[in-house]
Amino acid sequence: MIITKDGARRTRRCTRAAITTAAAMVAAAAIAGPAQAAISASPDLNAGWPSWYADSLGNKLSVCVDDPDCGGATSADLLSGERDDQGNLAGEAFYYLAQSDEISIGGGTVFATLAVEAAFAASPADTPIVFTRTRFRFSDTVAPGQYTIKYPWGETTVTAAKNAGGDIGCNPAAAGETCDFNIATTGPANH
Repeated sequence: MIITKDGARRTRRCTRAAITTAAAMVAAAAIAGPAQAAISASPDLNAGWPSWYADSLGNKLSVCVDDPDCGGATSADLLSGERDDQGNLAGEAFYYLAQSDEISIGGGTVFATLAVEAAFAASPADTPIVFTRTRFRFSDTVAPGQYTIKYPWGETTVTAAKNAGGDIGCNPAAAGETCDFNIATTGPANH
């Protein structure tokens, strides 16, 4: 995570490249079916997280901070030491974050969130973690039941709920352990 003026410019260029890459990947996946590019985590850490995630073609995404296109995430937010109600570090940032438009379904709407997120574990407290999020949010007016949702990396059947879907990532079991940051590469949006 670079916080210099030159670093911020580089981050903006990387962000634009990441958005372009993500858009191209979504378009390719939508046309050709599920993508099969292998994803890997950088062996080098930057402030506790992988410096980047890359596909087998060499496209790399780094943590997006200090740029308006990052959803407001800043290096200061991620590393501020700000604590949640339980006293855990609360910062977060994204390698990528994509959200769909709301789609009408079952008398209400649903939208998808696909992301690779850098954050902190609640236990052991303050341990840097990375996870892949595949989340479907149904409005309160959607009829109860199961719905099959098709998205660029496949399809899944979920029960209508405010936060259907899940997270895949590292979760160290004890203080002093580090994450296996490659676990996040096994999420459905990373294949």
